Amino acid sequence: MRGLSLPSVVSGDFRASSLSVCSSVTVFTKRRLFAANFVNDIQISCDCHDLGRQVHRYGASRPAGAFFERASARRLYPSVSHAVFYDQTHDNPSVLEKHSVFNYLPLSAVGSFACCAIGSTRGYDELVPHYIDVVKEERFYSRWPDQVNYNIGIIKPKSILNELHSWLSSEGFSETFVDQITPNVLGVTRFCPETREAVLLITHTAFHDPGPNPHHSDFHPIRLGGRVNRLLCEILSTFKGDYPPQRDFKKNPQV
Repeated sequence: MRGLSLPSVVSGDFRASSLSVCSSVTVFTKRRLFAANFVNDIQISCDCHDLGRQVHRYGASRPAGAFFERASARRLYPSVSHAVFYDQTHDNPSVLEKHSVFNYLPLSAVGSFACCAIGSTRGYDELVPHYIDVVKEERFYSRWPDQVNYNIGIIKPKSILNELHSWLSSEGFSETFVDQITPNVLGVTRFCPETREAVLLITHTAFHDPGPNPHHSDFHPIRLGGRVNRLLCEILSTFKGDYPPQRDFKKNPQV
C-alpha cells in the first residue's frame, strides 16, 4: 500500500476519490476503505481478451438472461464496487503511445457499452499523441469552435457513442453479454429485460500497431435471434499523412 493517496471531491452526499493501486490489492482496499466507486482505466488492458474481461467484470451490472426478483424486499449479497470506466485518465500515457492510433475509437466504443458510468480526459477525442501533464502544463486549451470542432479527431463519433450510452441506461438495457469473437474482435450486447430488445456492438481492436493501412480480419457469422431493426452507426478509423503519426506532430507553444 506504499504510495497510496486519496485526493477527494465532495458534492452533496457523494464523495469521489482518486485511488491508484495495483490489481493485487484492489479487493483489500475496497473492503478497508468502504469505497463505493472505483475508477477503471480501459486502456490498461493488455489485449482484446483482457478488455472483454474488464467489461464483464466491472461494466456488467447484470449478465444477460439473469433471473431477478420483483419483490420490494431483497436479500443483500456481496458484489463488486461500481466502476467508472475511463478510456484514458489524466495521469496515463496516450493510447497512441501505449497501443496504436487505431485503438482510440474501439476503446471508447467498448466503454460506451459498459453498464456503468464512463469518463475521459481532454486530448483523447482530439487524438493528441502524447501525455498531457495537467500539473506542469502551462498552455491553454484549444478554443471551440475556432481551433477545435466536430471535424477534429473522433469528437463527432464520440458524441454519438456518449448519447447511445445514456440512451441504453435510460431505456433499461441493464443486462450485458461479452463475446470474444476473435483474438482482435470483441462483441458487447446490451439487453433490456422488460422488452427483450438488444443492441449489439462489434469492434475491431488494435492493441498493436497494424501500420498505416490495417486490414480487418474476417470472422465467423454472428447469428442473431429475432429481427434486426436497423444499423445504428458504422465507423471506420483511417489515417492520412506520414506514418507513424508522431513523425509530423509538433507542439503548439500556445495551445
